[in-house]
Amino acid sequence: GMGVEGDVSTAQVLENVAGISQQGGFIGVSALLPQSESFRLYEEATSYVHQQPGQQPSVINASIISSVRGHFGNYHMTDRTKGSELHISPLMSLFWFLSLDHVANRNLFCERLKTTATAADV
Repeated sequence: GMGVEGDVSTAQVLENVAGISQQGGFIGVSALLPQSESFRLYEEATSYVHQQPGQQPSVINASIISSVRGHFGNYHMTDRTKGSELHISPLMSLFWFLSLDHVANRNLFCERLKTTATAADV
């Protein structure tokens, strides 16, 4: 769902992926494709969860599905996002595989998180 979180810069994410690649930590990338069985199952599972009583539609999952279906820009699959500006793009359908060690080494918070024990500590 790259780009779903509006306050996270896609350019910075891609810059970090490039840095991880330079260090040998980029493993690969894969995409959800509209004609694939895995997408059909993902879409069915998301739809099922969205229809459950008391369940709000997931903005991230709705954005990924919108991306795979070919939507772009300010497209709203659910009423939950009405009134906000979305940036649906083909990048949302990609899975990025990176070495955990390489990602952790670039993370500015890892050292501080080692001393936490609960979500409240974080």
